[in-house]
Amino acid sequence: MGAKLIKKFIFMFFILFLFVNLVNAMPLVDIKVKSTFYEGDVINFSYSLLSQQNESIKYSANVDCEGSPEVLLEIQEINLKENELFFGEYFYGVVNEDMKSGNCFASILILEPYEAEFAESFKVITLPAFDFTPLFCKDSLCTEKSKVFIQGEEIYLDYLSDITNPFIEATLILPDDKAESITIPTSMNAEQIGTYNLEIIVSKEGYRDISLSEQFGVIEGDADISYVDSKEFDSLAKSNLIYYLIGGIILLILLIIFALIIIKRRKVNMSTQKSNS
Repeated sequence: MGAKLIKKFIFMFFILFLFVNLVNAMPLVDIKVKSTFYEGDVINFSYSLLSQQNESIKYSANVDCEGSPEVLLEIQEINLKENELFFGEYFYGVVNEDMKSGNCFASILILEPYEAEFAESFKVITLPAFDFTPLFCKDSLCTEKSKVFIQGEEIYLDYLSDITNPFIEATLILPDDKAESITIPTSMNAEQIGTYNLEIIVSKEGYRDISLSEQFGVIEGDADISYVDSKEFDSLAKSNLIYYLIGGIILLILLIIFALIIIKRRKVNMSTQKSNS
């Protein structure tokens, strides 16, 4: 029993000895990265490696962020000299509007001659988006929406949004290319005939700005535009289908009658030829 305990102790001591030597052989890695990056910032970090011996290593620098696609590893090979610092820098990219807020890691992954990973955490903070929909209406309550108006008609401009009290900068470009600043919601008289362009920039603190461009038109007189109800359209389509089917059946009957007449005539001609012969 004592011999088994001694063997286990020697084995554990041997494993511990290998582990200590491996840890001592690994280079010291220091990663310096900002704690927070905001929209428009360039994500990057600097790092240093210090080895206690001359050695050649393969490693990769990388950034991993929640909700962002992983970047392909770029493997580098360097020759470290004993107790001589090696400095490097890694650039990931710009924090854009497509990136979501979340936690990230700046890491150095040593691949050869042993495997080890060193990482530092940081955050990415981006502004959230919001919904904003311009409304073009024929009444102040916006019960009837339209993008086509009659000359002289009152046009009501409003909006729908999932945030309250956004700051709206709106420019209306008239059919004669004159531009004027307007407030929304508002109303206006449709004086000029043609196409109107509405350019909108919507902003609110803590949110991402929205830029929109919408068009509506003003026509002369009361346009006689007929609309076909979907049920009425289906009924009309079915009626047309019935007519087509009846017409097809009649045509088929006529073709059959015509074919029978031709066959009968041929038989009569053949019997006449036989009697003459």
